[in-house]
Amino acid sequence: MNPRLLNAFQQMTEVKGVAAWFWGHEHTLSIYKPFVGLERGRCLGHGAVPVSVIDKIYDPVANLDETPALLDQSKLGTTGGVYNHGYALLSLEGNLCRAQYYQAANNGRALIFDESFS
Repeated sequence: MNPRLLNAFQQMTEVKGVAAWFWGHEHTLSIYKPFVGLERGRCLGHGAVPVSVIDKIYDPVANLDETPALLDQSKLGTTGGVYNHGYALLSLEGNLCRAQYYQAANNGRALIFDESFS
């Protein structure tokens, strides 16, 4: 766990709650269970760069005291030795946000997780 990031997050949430935190860069889709006060942590980096199954992207990082758990039903499938690409669609209506997470493979796209929150 990154103590500086956790401290910044805790200071930010003292002022106003955070319904969800979306980020990318990790070249994977990771939908996390609640962890250290964050209800919805979502890594949406599965859009372009191929990642080999050898990389075992869903194994926890070694030597960390605590790691957030993933929702198993949200893990990407594989095609031809690489994890599938995909994307997310966010729809906003009033105070409600709907997030739909997709993966794409040779047989088309598939919705792998769907959630709504406010």
